Amino acid sequence: MSLSSHPTAPTPGIEVAQDAHLNSPVNTPRRSADDNGETPPALTAEHYAQLAAAQIAYGPIRRALRVVAFSAWTLAVFAVLSLPFALFSLKGAYAAACLIGTAVFEFRGRAALRRLDTRGVTILTRNQIVLTGLLSVYCLWSMASAWLGPDRYAQAIATYPELGELLAPYSDLFRQLTVAVYAIVLVVGWLVQALVIRYYATRRRHVEQYLAQTPEWILTWNSKRN
Repeated sequence: MSLSSHPTAPTPGIEVAQDAHLNSPVNTPRRSADDNGETPPALTAEHYAQLAAAQIAYGPIRRALRVVAFSAWTLAVFAVLSLPFALFSLKGAYAAACLIGTAVFEFRGRAALRRLDTRGVTILTRNQIVLTGLLSVYCLWSMASAWLGPDRYAQAIATYPELGELLAPYSDLFRQLTVAVYAIVLVVGWLVQALVIRYYATRRRHVEQYLAQTPEWILTWNSKRN
């Protein structure tokens, strides 16, 4: 998809048509006078065909950017919500630190992907792998604490011995329910993270194909706009 002569779209004399259906980095340039009052040559039909093809090829990358943005902001919101718990427990501090760190790298990966840098795909994929490991540690930690930790009803039983027989069954039930809940979270988390990791990893192919198939003048123009 190369041209013998490139259009002058990347020059200062070209503006971007802000049509509603062209909201990606591959927009259609229109003619306008440059700083010297001269109007650059109009794009040919072949140029517009290349722009249309580039916009279609950019589709999977555009969707990936939206997914990553949702993931990054979700991590950031939960990181903020977890901060109060970090003041009162070691487990809360661990969760807050994990969420803050993964949110930062998610935003970094998105920024690189937006620049069509394949290293962004690597950052995003590795970040989700790390997040999976951190989630696993948190769930296993919580399960162990619930099963092996102090009995939540022990203090009440010590204070009111007559309640011991009444509360004992609920103590065991609480332990079992807590372990079951975190076990479900762990399994579901693994399944979801496996899909996310696979999705991120496969975006590399789309970025490489876009860079290989898109004419250099479009890539140069887009790099100046971004």
